[in-house]
Amino acid sequence: MRRVTLAAGLLVGLATAGVVALAVSGRTSTSVAGAEAAGTDVATLTGKDAAPFAAYLKQHGQPPTDYVVSAFREHDIVILGEMHEVPENLAFIADLIEPLYRRAKVGCLATEFLRSRNTARANQILSAPEYEEAAVVDLYRDFPWVWGFREYMDIFHAIWTVNHSLPPGAPRFRVIGLEGEVEEYDVQQAPEARRAALREKLMARDAYMAEVFAKEATAGTGKVLLHTGYMHSFTHYRSPVVEAGKLVRELEPRLGGLLARRYGTRVFQICLHQWQFGPELFTGGQPSGREPLGGLLERALAATGKSAVGFDVEGSPFAPLRDRQSCYFAYQERVVFSDIAQGYIILKPLKDLGRHCTWVQGFVAARNFAKARGIALQRGWIREGEGTTPADLDQRLKQLMESN
Repeated sequence: MRRVTLAAGLLVGLATAGVVALAVSGRTSTSVAGAEAAGTDVATLTGKDAAPFAAYLKQHGQPPTDYVVSAFREHDIVILGEMHEVPENLAFIADLIEPLYRRAKVGCLATEFLRSRNTARANQILSAPEYEEAAVVDLYRDFPWVWGFREYMDIFHAIWTVNHSLPPGAPRFRVIGLEGEVEEYDVQQAPEARRAALREKLMARDAYMAEVFAKEATAGTGKVLLHTGYMHSFTHYRSPVVEAGKLVRELEPRLGGLLARRYGTRVFQICLHQWQFGPELFTGGQPSGREPLGGLLERALAATGKSAVGFDVEGSPFAPLRDRQSCYFAYQERVVFSDIAQGYIILKPLKDLGRHCTWVQGFVAARNFAKARGIALQRGWIREGEGTTPADLDQRLKQLMESN
């Protein structure tokens, strides 16, 4: 599957560079190699064991929108952790804006997918009498990665639509960009003497985002939806460092963990249904895609007759489960499912989720051509001599990003 291959390739490259890793348990004293395992491995379950899981979803599961709205009754900050470029996830977030504003008094979206230096400009766009689509595209041309996907931009249009419908004097829905100034491309292009300092700043990316959030996102109502990649979303856990197939230490918390330290139980994390990866993710190999909990989630949902669901993992029969074939559980014996997802949303079975977002025609322009081409060459998307003009490169990236 293209989505698993590209996403896993990106994760492997970043993880082996020491920039990112998928978050796992922060209980260092009990998660070291050789410790007694916790929970129940899904490999030991039989068909007759599935009934309690379906019964829980049938009794406690909610429609996904209602579930997120209800999460704000007990929490002020709800984190949605995504696998990138899944169109259904992004349409869901866009559709959430109005019910969250009107039913839960949520007035802010904090997002990884906007640089903090562009926050003021973004809110000008969201409050303007007319929607400036070209201006939103320009915001994404200034994003660290090559991110010309319409579905991410559609979230801005959803916010503008809500703001445009409000009476004079009503508080406007705001957006807060969390992304920082330094990006991997900067490190690659910098002179050797500057690379170490730039990489150190890049390694502090989550801390930067947490500080931006603390300064800007909790103004107003204090209720904030936070949209970020799943790796950044975990609230209590730390990333593993694996050497010779064994856990040797754990990294500092990512964005969700830093916010949980600051705000405690005001923060709640929800995983948007996504592929997991095999243990090779942490050893520099090419990991295979794997269904969460070996497919148990989807089997339980199918048994309820529901097509989509949101539910609390904490306190549920799913909470103590493990899957040793997944990277999250392979090296930490004490990690269970509730350690990596406090809540969970399934919009569709994985096989039915879209495999690509829609590329914005003309996204590569003179302004972002050099960076886009540099990244494309580094990632192997083009060869030397290809994509030598903005139009040519844009067409090549459109074909790549929208291919199956």
